[in-house]
Amino acid sequence: MYWTNSKDDLLVQADRPCIMVEMTRDLQYALVHISKTILNCMSAPVVAQRTKAIRALGATIAVDPVLLNRGDIRKTIQDRISDSSPAVRDAAIDLVGKYIPDKPDVALQYYPSISSRIAVSELIDI
Repeated sequence: MYWTNSKDDLLVQADRPCIMVEMTRDLQYALVHISKTILNCMSAPVVAQRTKAIRALGATIAVDPVLLNRGDIRKTIQDRISDSSPAVRDAAIDLVGKYIPDKPDVALQYYPSISSRIAVSELIDI
């Protein structure tokens, strides 16, 4: 195969990485907006909406696990771990549990809220 080093070929080769970086940047901005919208749904009065919101947040975090480190997301997940609904609590704990094997720091961040929820559950069962 014969490769030419004309200006046009070099420009096309240089444009590809730039386009990829720009597409990634747009996706990151979209994820921030999407996650904020989902977080607003977490305080819905209907249990099914809160459960779906926590699952949607999980899908967003699957695309960018770094979102777990954001303070507002951490606070919201911790609040949902203590939710009045068992379905919402289970969804929140499932979300955190998916990342504990790969990210031990996640376990440290969420351990206090999970352990306090377990303690409350034990008191109720007694």
